Amino acid sequence: GETTRILTDLSRSLYTLFLYSIVGVLIKLKLFPKRSSDVYIYPVLLSPALAVLAVSLCRTLVVLDTTISVTVHLVTSSILLILLNFVPFLSCVFFFCRIGSRITEKFMLSSSNCIAVLTALHLLCSGAYNVMYNFVLCQSWDCHTVDNTEISPLRQYLNYTARPYFTTTPATTTSPDFAAYLYLAPYIVTAEVLAQIFISAVPVSYLVCVFRILKELEE
Repeated sequence: GETTRILTDLSRSLYTLFLYSIVGVLIKLKLFPKRSSDVYIYPVLLSPALAVLAVSLCRTLVVLDTTISVTVHLVTSSILLILLNFVPFLSCVFFFCRIGSRITEKFMLSSSNCIAVLTALHLLCSGAYNVMYNFVLCQSWDCHTVDNTEISPLRQYLNYTARPYFTTTPATTTSPDFAAYLYLAPYIVTAEVLAQIFISAVPVSYLVCVFRILKELEE
């Protein structure tokens, strides 16, 4: 229902805040080298999360005419892809190219490299998932509504095969070649699972680095 989707939008914004907090830690030494500049960190971290929340809530609450829904969906999906994947990934690349090689302290170097690698892998898998789902399978403003006749081809296929009493397709529904889209389903699921594994491994890798350093100090 709508409440579930609103909660999903809120969780997406919190995920954005967490993601930008990770990349913010990685590039802080270069962008915010002085303690006096720390006051700018919080607006920088909150801005993408609030932007993602605003766009997500618009997709949930705003009802659009079918003649422009596809175009608006393409624009909003592109904005979310840039905020959720492109900008953080460029931040990781910036870390590898300009910051990582300048770190001399052993703990900071090992922990930062682990976090950066796992975050970059997560962003690659998450980006692949978002591209395949939002730009291939989900071709309308609201592809999660069961009654939407512009629903994605894969969801259309599942909807009509699960309900055999549908003998005809509504007049406003297109009839694409479902086989051309169904082969993407395993790749989408795999990309999403890998993305979740990599992002979950970020705090674990940091704790492992802490454990290794403490063990070395004891020796």
